[in-house]
Amino acid sequence: MAGDSKSEEIKKLKGYAEKGQEVPWRRVWRLPAHVFFPHRVHVTNAQISCQTCHGPMETLERPPTSALKELTMDDCIACHAERKLTKVSEGKTAQPTRLASLRLSADCIVCHR
Repeated sequence: MAGDSKSEEIKKLKGYAEKGQEVPWRRVWRLPAHVFFPHRVHVTNAQISCQTCHGPMETLERPPTSALKELTMDDCIACHAERKLTKVSEGKTAQPTRLASLRLSADCIVCHR
């Protein structure tokens, strides 16, 4: 029963919270030490779903033993340089989104420290 397995995992997590304990996470995703990635900015401000970077975690019955999706710098750059379709007279034309207007940065030092 997939539902039973998931509810057991949720009970485990709630147990740690009730006791005020840290969850003993087993690291699966690891970025290089020189890369800085603030989850809060991406999840709260940009409203990017966890699945965008981590893959379909909600479909698992137990924690994964390895990453579901490998991340590369190209993935990050592609997301920051995403293009919007804008209507131009009769047709639609892809035009680059102005990063500054979205408060996105393409400056290397933002992620590489």
